[in-house]
Amino acid sequence: MPKLEEKTRIEIEALTREKVFDNRNYQFHHFLFLGLNEFAHPFIMKKAKELVKDRDSLEKFIKEYNLRFPQKPGEGFLASFKPIKESGIYIPSSAFWQEYNRTEGNARLFYKHYAGNWLGYSSYTPEYKKEAKPLFKRIWIPEDFLNPELIQKAFAVGKDLWDSRRENFEKYKNPEQEEEITRLGRELMRYYNEVLN
Repeated sequence: MPKLEEKTRIEIEALTREKVFDNRNYQFHHFLFLGLNEFAHPFIMKKAKELVKDRDSLEKFIKEYNLRFPQKPGEGFLASFKPIKESGIYIPSSAFWQEYNRTEGNARLFYKHYAGNWLGYSSYTPEYKKEAKPLFKRIWIPEDFLNPELIQKAFAVGKDLWDSRRENFEKYKNPEQEEEITRLGRELMRYYNEVLN
C-alpha cells in the first residue's frame, strides 16, 4: 500500500478554509470537491474487479462499500468513503467540510454531471464519447457488478476521468496559486495515482 509522508499529511490537515477557498487556489479546492469523487470511480471499480466473483461476494462488496443505487437514469450510484479510509488510504479531513456537501462521507459515481462537464469539454474523440456516455446515463443496479466487461469499461473510463482531473490541476491552475498549495496538490495526486496502479 502506497504511503503519503506524515509531514505532508500534517501540512494538508493544517490548511485553513481561508487558504483552501482563496480564489488563487481554486484548483486545489476543485480537487477536494470533485477530484476525490473522480478518484473513487476507478478505485471502486478496481476493487470490484478484485473482489466480486459471484452473488455472495457481490453482496459482501455492496455492504462493505455501502453502495446505494437510486435507480434513476443519470443518477449513478453512491459509495462510502469510510471503508476507503479504514483500509489505510489517506483522505483529508477538509474533504468532508460542510461546504462540499459530503458530510455523510459519500462519493457519487457515474453521475450525469460528470458526463456533461468532463466529456463535454474534453478533447476525446466522438467515438470515445459515444462509448463512455452510456455509463453516465444508465440505471446502475447491483447486478451490474457481476458483468466483468462492464466493470472493466467503467474502470477504464473512471481512470480517464481521474487522469483528466490531474491534468487540469496543472493546466488550469491560477498562475498566482500558492506554491505550498501546488506542492501539496501534486503530492496528493501522486499518492492517489499510486493507489490506483
